[in-house]
Amino acid sequence: MPSEKKYAIWPAIIISLLAVVAPITIGTIEMRIARNAQAETAVIDQLHAIAKAENEYHKANDSFSAKLEDLKTVAAPSQHYKIGYRLVSPDTYLTLAWPNEPGKHGKRYFFMDQTGVVRYEIMHAAGPASNEVPGPKAEGSSK
Repeated sequence: MPSEKKYAIWPAIIISLLAVVAPITIGTIEMRIARNAQAETAVIDQLHAIAKAENEYHKANDSFSAKLEDLKTVAAPSQHYKIGYRLVSPDTYLTLAWPNEPGKHGKRYFFMDQTGVVRYEIMHAAGPASNEVPGPKAEGSSK
């Protein structure tokens, strides 16, 4: 009489666990990426709003504002980023933005000056030589 083959149960258990754990892990990573992107987009929008308000302020006062609170049209700061501002001269200012919890709600650090160009670095402070944040494509652009 032939002997029956016995199968171990542990490979089935491992496969079952992977089928449950893998989607949860991937979903968590995707949520973190989305949360980072949302926080970073919000702070970039905030920096663009500061640049626009500063240009309007400069036209009206022949100088940039001494502090961000002087700009009435700028919304409240992002909850996930801190924003620093410094008036260097009447025609020059610097704005920095950095995540409250790097990696959790953003990995990029931002820099902007009176040119209105937003620049960034990943996981360390940005400056005038940092990479430029790409702007939205202009309509009709061939790029």
